[in-house]
Amino acid sequence: MWDSPSRDAFGSMPLGNGQIGVNAWVEPSGHLVFYIGRTDSWGDNGRLLKLGRVRISLSPSPSTEKQFEQRLSLKDATLVARWGGQDDKVTLRLWVDANHPVIHVTVESRRPTAATAAIELWRVRRHELSALEVSDVMWDYSRPENKHALTFVEPDTLL
Repeated sequence: MWDSPSRDAFGSMPLGNGQIGVNAWVEPSGHLVFYIGRTDSWGDNGRLLKLGRVRISLSPSPSTEKQFEQRLSLKDATLVARWGGQDDKVTLRLWVDANHPVIHVTVESRRPTAATAAIELWRVRRHELSALEVSDVMWDYSRPENKHALTFVEPDTLL
């Protein structure tokens, strides 16, 4: 259980169904943010990549400084986050469908609230990957710096 919001993915909770994986957290702004990964989302260099980041923002959103609680329910594999006061309490639920490739988010609020979902891309320009990762096929112990060749990260494209 978390009793305060998280600033980034280091404070995330994991969810998934064996094919889709999610790292999710609520930021101090009240935004629910999560990375989406899949077991088959391999990049050009044999790297298992996240598909994207989703941000759910609420308007209006009560302050997360009031009675914040975020739990991961192992019984039903659901992240439940609650915050706000008596008059403006918000409850967010996030889960990955066990039988279908679907991520669900529900919002309950004591007052009228709009929820907006946005996709955020972070691989927006081509650049060299300075350090190799365990899954990289370019890893070669017989070469200088263990690199078989330079590894470049290509920008994402949203279709």
